[in-house]
Amino acid sequence: MRTFIALLAAAVLVAGDATSSFATWTGDPCTTLTVRVLAQTPPAAIRARRAGGEWQVQQVAVRQVLDTGWSVAECTVSGLKPDEKVEFDDGTALLGAWRTLRDRLDPPLRLAIGGDMLHEQKYLDAVCTAIAPSDPEAAVIGGDWAYDNAESKNFGRYHTLFSTWAKTMRRADGCGVPMIAGIGNHELGKGRGTVPETPFGVLFPEPMTRAVDIGAQVSFLMLNTNHGQAVADQTTWLEQALAERKARTWRFAVYHVPAYPSVRKYEGEPSPQVRKLWVPLFERGGVAVGFENHDHALKRTVALLADKPDPAGVTYLGDGAWGVGERKPATPAERPYLAMSAAKRHAWIVSIGEKSLDARAIGEGGVELDRVELAPRPATP
Repeated sequence: MRTFIALLAAAVLVAGDATSSFATWTGDPCTTLTVRVLAQTPPAAIRARRAGGEWQVQQVAVRQVLDTGWSVAECTVSGLKPDEKVEFDDGTALLGAWRTLRDRLDPPLRLAIGGDMLHEQKYLDAVCTAIAPSDPEAAVIGGDWAYDNAESKNFGRYHTLFSTWAKTMRRADGCGVPMIAGIGNHELGKGRGTVPETPFGVLFPEPMTRAVDIGAQVSFLMLNTNHGQAVADQTTWLEQALAERKARTWRFAVYHVPAYPSVRKYEGEPSPQVRKLWVPLFERGGVAVGFENHDHALKRTVALLADKPDPAGVTYLGDGAWGVGERKPATPAERPYLAMSAAKRHAWIVSIGEKSLDARAIGEGGVELDRVELAPRPATP
């Protein structure tokens, strides 16, 4: 297994003044866009232009990324339409163009979902290049971004990640792919006490336990598996969030450490806590898929209900191998909750329709490694 020191040595770091830009959401994904510019010298201004409109100067907030020597400049444009393209520049150079999400599922909403992003740039580059032709409208990232371990000296890895993303993750119309951020263990590291005290927390100050609602039919419940917030402390929130969304067609959970690991020990913490405290809520609350990460392998479980195979149960997809060295997972014969597993880098391309979901694991070279079609799961009393 590669050591973290070796991974750092292999990383592409940054010299001199540089910038990279990415988009996310702090509000409604169908009517807002938030753009963040990572820079050593922050832009004096950020402008936005809607299709056919004039450039408008935006209100910009600048945050210093602790003691890294970098800053992040942020602006949010509101009052947009679903699937609307907006361009951004700094007054002299284009920063990028992104779209709001569609609020309907016909045709299906296409998302890229995965985690564990940057051991080595070549790994990230290869998977992004492989999935970009699927034209994902956004990406949901389940943690372990730049493997900086919250150490300021490693912060250049984020610039490498965002620069690689901007280069490879281009949509058919030239727009970039916005990110919805979840948290993993390498964001917190061992040297920082809380998430706001980390470089990641400055880059992504939105709560790591939150609901991201897309239109009236889709919700992603973003959860935190003991990375600055205990699993047990989120149970009440999760139960309430699912209850408030019981009328929606699709509910998904996204978190870092798997309930049903493919590589690590079944009883390794916090997996038993997730199974005990969250999984029953997933089952009652109508969660269709739990998107899991952390193990650096590909896996799909059988549909599970009360820890047993059941067609009416929840399917778990993972296991976080977007841009990392692969690990050898257990086989379905060794762990019967697994439907398939492989030591393959990949991301999931998930097409969410009104009546069904199609999830494809796409590996390097564009190879389809696995595929599953699922129906919505209704909430139960």
